[in-house]
This record gives sequence, structure tokens and C-alpha cells, in this order.
Amino acid sequence: MRSFAGRASLAYTGFMDELAAEPLIAGENAARVGDADAARTACPSCRSAIPFGANFCPLCGRPVAQPRPLGEGKVPWTFLDMGKAIGFIVGGVLLSFIPLLIAIYLVAGSNPDEEDPTYLTVSIASSVVLQFLMLGAVVRFGIGKYHAPRSALGLRRPDRGGYWLPIPMVFSAYAIMIAYFSILSAFGIHPNADLPDGTFDNLGPIIAVAVLSLVFAPFCEELFFRGYIFGGLRNRWGSMWAALASGLLFGLVHAANPGAFYIVPPIAAIGALFAWGYIYSGSISASIGAHFLFNLTSFVIGVLEA
Repeated sequence: MRSFAGRASLAYTGFMDELAAEPLIAGENAARVGDADAARTACPSCRSAIPFGANFCPLCGRPVAQPRPLGEGKVPWTFLDMGKAIGFIVGGVLLSFIPLLIAIYLVAGSNPDEEDPTYLTVSIASSVVLQFLMLGAVVRFGIGKYHAPRSALGLRRPDRGGYWLPIPMVFSAYAIMIAYFSILSAFGIHPNADLPDGTFDNLGPIIAVAVLSLVFAPFCEELFFRGYIFGGLRNRWGSMWAALASGLLFGLVHAANPGAFYIVPPIAAIGALFAWGYIYSGSISASIGAHFLFNLTSFVIGVLEA
């Protein structure tokens, strides 16, 4: 029986032989997102570096097809990629549901008290799975698949707005929330959008909320919804429709939060606001910062009220 290393070597050799049957597109993925410095690759025949724009390998002379740039600010992933990414996340959540129920049963019994600290800690901490799934989807169906630079996701220095932009964005986000719930209150609708009682009364749930909302959510959610989804839609649908669509998806993901359906419209509007921050600054650092400050403010209010 061949060793694993031997089988891997044969598989790699076969893959390279198939690749050699077609002309190489030198640095296509990097060139398609406007990163000329990264638009270099190795020739499958002789492994020498091929510079961007070359027609032939400089060492062995193998024909190389010219890359097809997509233009400034455009990304290489497609609608199909984004659909697969969403399916990947939904499937991952469903697959993790049963282990989550088992974990809750083991720590809280068959009839858990929603205010039990252990139950709250496990249920809140389980949301980290969703954050990792979003991060994995971005890598698997975005920058990993196309070997695109991080700048394709908006991970770059802001072009304008500096690092002060998250502050007015947070004020605007809270203005949206206050206006929305004031309108609902005027119609006699008072949805409970607070976390379960006891969340901020015990150390375990407090730590779980802090880690989830201040560490994972600002980066993972902004990377997926603004960097990946909004970035993939705006050059196909335009910035306005892309902001609204990605914001709506952002709101729907939060439908599982307290308040359920009622929380979707303002969160969707805030998602569109964060997309505007990306458009204005040319970087998702603004939306990451605003997301962090929004969650931090909510966290501090929750702790103080407790």
C-alpha cells in the first residue's frame, strides 16, 4: 500500500499535468481586484515567476494568456459564490443545532430555566459558531478561492474620513433605533428587544456577551456583510441597492435576537448605514469601528442597568 505522502505526490503530479494542458492566466485573480504587485504566479512547467502582463514564461517559453482586469473596486466572486457562502452558513448552523441542544441538555437539563446563568452562558456563547461560519465563508468562497488580496474586502486604510467616522455613524445608528421604537410606541407596539433577565447579573453570561459582541461580531459580521456581500453586489446592482440588500440580510440574521421580527427593520437600516461608511471611506475599518462602538455602548448600558 502506498504511503499517504506517495499518494499525495501522485495526485499533485496529475493535477499539474492537467493544468499544463491549458494556457496559464498569469496572476488573473490578483489582477482582477487591482493588485498589480500581487499579480504574479509560478509557471506550472518550470515553476519560475511570471510577471503580470507577460505573454510567455520568461524561462521555458510556455504561452501565457493575458489577465482580464475587472476594474477599480470590483471583486472576482460571483452571485453563485455568494449563494454558496450563504448556503454554507445556513448548513453549518443547522449541523451545529443538534450538538448545541445536547450541550444545553448536559449543562441545564431537559427543562432549562432561561434565566439560569449556565444556560445563558452556553446559549450566548453558541453564537460564536455563526461568526466562525461567516469568516470561513469569506475565505472559502471569496479571497481564498480567488487568491484575492485583503483589500478586496475593504481591509485597507481609509481614503477619507480618517478614524473619526465611526463616531457619527454610531450616533446615527442609535438615532435610527430611537426613532423606530418611538414610532412603534406611538402605535401601541412595545416589543421586548432586551436580552433575557439575568444576562448581566452573572459573570458567565457577561463574559459570553462581551466576547461575542465586542471581539467576534464587529470583525466577522462586517467582513461578511459589508466586505463580502456588499462588495460583491455594489458593482452589479449599484451602491444603493447593494447597501439595502446587504443591510436586509444583516437584519434577517439578527431576527433570532430578542424582539424577533420587530428588530429586523432598524438593524437592516443600520446595516445600510455601515455600508455607506464603507463607500465614503473606502475601507470597512469605519464600519468595524462603528459596529464595535455600538455594541460597546449597548453592553455598558446593560451592565449599568443591571
